[in-house]
Amino acid sequence: MTRPPEAWSRSDPDRGTPIHILLLTQPACDFCDHAKDVLTRLASEFNLSVDEIPFGSSEGQRLAVAHGAIFAPAILIDGELVSYGRPSERRLRRLLGRRGRLHSTTSTNSTNPLSPAPFPWLP
Repeated sequence: MTRPPEAWSRSDPDRGTPIHILLLTQPACDFCDHAKDVLTRLASEFNLSVDEIPFGSSEGQRLAVAHGAIFAPAILIDGELVSYGRPSERRLRRLLGRRGRLHSTTSTNSTNPLSPAPFPWLP
């Protein structure tokens, strides 16, 4: 299943500055699907702004070479490579928790039914 590269965000202005994540993916990649599932779950806990970029695109290749990502999926948090290959949800949660101390993660209105769906691969 090929998913188009799209910017998606779970950021909520009531929760402060979002943690920026770049997700480098490729088509027909089970680990990429796993990474999207993990980030979808983590977005319920953290204020995330995520951009998905195809690993094989010129921008994806530039980022992979610059950060030393050998294969997809690659996850960069605030411009720092933190994972490539099958990501560990526990490790990502720990890393986001550390950064979350710098970002406000409390929300007074976290269940806004009018908010757009943050993940284009979900219905």
